[in-house]
Amino acid sequence: GGKNNLLWYMNQFSFRQPWTGDNAFLRFHVERAAVASEALNRPTMRSGYDQVVPLPRRWGRSVAPQQVDIHRPRKWLLSFRGTVQNSGTPYYQHRWLAATYWEDAADILVDVACKDVVSWWRVLFSKQKKITTKQYSLPNDSYVDLMWNSTFGFAPGGSGVSSYRFSEMLSTATIPVVVADDMVPPFHPEIDWSGCIVRVSEARIVDLPRILRAISTSEIAARQVRCWQLHEIVFGEKRIGSQNGGVWKDDPRVTFTLAMEIWAARVSHAILAARSMEALQYHSNDGSV
Repeated sequence: GGKNNLLWYMNQFSFRQPWTGDNAFLRFHVERAAVASEALNRPTMRSGYDQVVPLPRRWGRSVAPQQVDIHRPRKWLLSFRGTVQNSGTPYYQHRWLAATYWEDAADILVDVACKDVVSWWRVLFSKQKKITTKQYSLPNDSYVDLMWNSTFGFAPGGSGVSSYRFSEMLSTATIPVVVADDMVPPFHPEIDWSGCIVRVSEARIVDLPRILRAISTSEIAARQVRCWQLHEIVFGEKRIGSQNGGVWKDDPRVTFTLAMEIWAARVSHAILAARSMEALQYHSNDGSV
């Protein structure tokens, strides 16, 4: 089943279970349907068939795209702000390692809130799903400041391998740092992210500040340019609202159109390959050269 069907943003379906995190593939078989989801990773993605689509950023930027100085001076070399939970997914452990073991330096900033995830049965019969045991140290509006003033941003997963931070960093030309070994970037392999994101093995999370300090200023500048280009290609932007000039947010039409173009190219390539194979078989059968 599922032939010629597409499941768009499959992971947004409302049937999550705590022991499977955000991975919908652990809940039912999609068979031959193509899948577009932010939760796909290396073990679950069928390369050349499924597509990893990005999570759009949740906040709007007040500065227009043409006014963004991607090479502006920045206060922090590396930053991260997010929650740490006692979840079964490994990505919260990555956050904990960063918060616990990164060096204490003026250009490294980590701000975490700790949450205790209550048991599944309590979630089932109660609206209270998480209990906060440690609040953020910085005010909520500091997150935007972090995006603007960080050269590199730590982009670990959460309940799943993807993170909203990925798109939010790109929208300010902050370079995302990815440590999940099974993470597949959006629209891979058609979109090449190697010139933008920095990938570091999960085993070296503790060493991240030292690794990033070794990157030259020319390479940083080149990665900022590529990240800004990919943000326009993958997300696009549109202005929403008119008060105080409105805010700039990702344009979902750009992401959807890109996905359809990639699928169309894949289908065309498959059709041409099938026709070529049929021609070879025909000539082989009739003995012609």
